[in-house]
Amino acid sequence: MIELLAAAVAGLTLVGAGAARALLRRRYLLVTVRGNSMSPTYADGDLLLARQGRHLRRGQAVVFAHPLRTPATEPAVLVKRVRAVSGDEVPADLRTVVTTSRVPVGQLLVRGDNPVSLDSRRLGFVPESSVTAVVVRRIRSAHPTHPATHRTPAPGTR
Repeated sequence: MIELLAAAVAGLTLVGAGAARALLRRRYLLVTVRGNSMSPTYADGDLLLARQGRHLRRGQAVVFAHPLRTPATEPAVLVKRVRAVSGDEVPADLRTVVTTSRVPVGQLLVRGDNPVSLDSRRLGFVPESSVTAVVVRRIRSAHPTHPATHRTPAPGTR
């Protein structure tokens, strides 16, 4: 009887671990940074953990579908920092790109941390629906000068 109970507990533990792993896979993504548009925060080759969902705030680094992607040459997703969300005033540096004074409902403005970046200066508004995840932290750095557990910095803290 004790052996049967121990086997049942061991089986439940394995099922529980598998269910937890499946739940994590549904809620989190691993994203590898390609390029330097998020430098100095994230470098080419950094591995990021991102939580799936769209609860978006200014200053968060987000993963979204590349709106101008040509499959042979560009990545399927981009990582950029949210500059403005629905209802926000359009930042001064983006007013030459977009014609409204406020960000429309369901849209975002994004910027790379590097001044040379494919972002809303070229893309204009980005649909909130194209955002797949919010970056939580760097898992692995491609460069030893970056700490492996670096969290996404809040705006104005760099």
